[in-house]
Amino acid sequence: MGKITLVTPPDYFENSNISILLVGFSQKDQEDTSVWLKENDQTPDINFYYYQGEDTIEWLLYALARADYTYINCESDSPIIQKLLTYMVSRPNVFWSSQSEDTVKILTCLSNKQVNTVEDFLKGIFSE
Repeated sequence: MGKITLVTPPDYFENSNISILLVGFSQKDQEDTSVWLKENDQTPDINFYYYQGEDTIEWLLYALARADYTYINCESDSPIIQKLLTYMVSRPNVFWSSQSEDTVKILTCLSNKQVNTVEDFLKGIFSE
C-alpha cells in the first residue's frame, strides 16, 4: 500500500499525489474505507482531505477545487454540507451516495455520479 496522508481543516498539503476529498463520512464509511485500503494494497500514495462539517467553508471549497476526486455522503446532518450539497455535487469528479429517495431524485438532475457505497467509489477511481 502507498503512503496515506490525512489532511483536515485548517491544514493544507500540496504534492503530486492523488488527492481525494471525503465529505460527511459516517463511522461505517470510515471503517469500510480502512478495510478497502487494507485489502487493496496496490493503491498509490494518496492525500485524503477529510471534512466533517467544521466551520471552515473556505477550506472545504479549496479542497473541493484541489481534489482529483470527491466522495460525499449526502446523509450527513452537517448544516454546512447540506447547504453546499447541490453546488458540490454539480462539480466535476464529485461522486455521491444517498439512501433518501427524495435526495436521489434531486441530485440525479445535477449529476449522474451516484455510487452506492464508498467502496464502489474507491473501486471506480482506482480501476481507471
